[in-house]
Amino acid sequence: MRRLLLPLAACALVGAAAPAAQATFPPEITGLWVAGSCSEPAELLFITRSAWARLEANGVQVLRHAERFDRAGTYALAVGDDPEATRLLFRREADGLLVRDPPAKLPDASLPGDGSDVAFRRCASIPVALAGLHGEGLSFLAALDGIGASCAGGDGAACINRIWAWADVSGDGGLSVAEIARLARGMAYVGTLAAGSTGSELARAVGAAGVAAIAAAWALLASVDYDGSGTVSAEELARDRFPPPGLAGLPAEATDAGGGPAFAASAFAWGLGALGGLLKDVLPLFDRGRP
Repeated sequence: MRRLLLPLAACALVGAAAPAAQATFPPEITGLWVAGSCSEPAELLFITRSAWARLEANGVQVLRHAERFDRAGTYALAVGDDPEATRLLFRREADGLLVRDPPAKLPDASLPGDGSDVAFRRCASIPVALAGLHGEGLSFLAALDGIGASCAGGDGAACINRIWAWADVSGDGGLSVAEIARLARGMAYVGTLAAGSTGSELARAVGAAGVAAIAAAWALLASVDYDGSGTVSAEELARDRFPPPGLAGLPAEATDAGGGPAFAASAFAWGLGALGGLLKDVLPLFDRGRP
């Protein structure tokens, strides 16, 4: 479990910006942007309310979480929470988005400074290969905004329920082998981006995470799928664990206490813990994105 939930926690917006600064990326620029032609992008830029991912066609794939926002002349400024405090200057244009990477040694007070802009635009579609590599992971990255909002208030049930809801594609309340594998691939994708990687490293990390998750999912099903449904429900995961027997001593005639709201919330919490334990073989992928 060492870093299983790190990508989830990392996407929550940290701290408050200065009074005149925005708190998140503006909604109108969130989503996917393309530099170059739609059929042969030179770079993809994916923006959520609290993070941005730069996906170069033949270069580095990296994710940054915004720690603060400010203004720099006609540009807005996002500053990452990474050790290098990566900065992104951006400006909305009628036909797209202009992005500038300021020199590392240029202080904020001197921004935007001299430099070249990269023009991004919206596209109706992107090449199949890029959609196959990035689509699922970017879906999970986008979901982290909602997960972060649900978790920020300290409501454990709402927090875990939001994570479970993303994973439960079929909406039947249980997680199948395929859904568990999808969750693992999403976490591997985000974790690998956060560490920085090449496109080939990213593809290997996501692929290896999916393979390991399939084995882990079958093990989980064999362990707790009591009703033989082929999926794992929160109730099955929590059976005999939340609450554990004997917290207040055993009654003279022990009975099954049943469920309830607290039971359901704890079930979700234990469910993620169980998945984390069974996905332990995937955790090294989050360090540098290598199988």
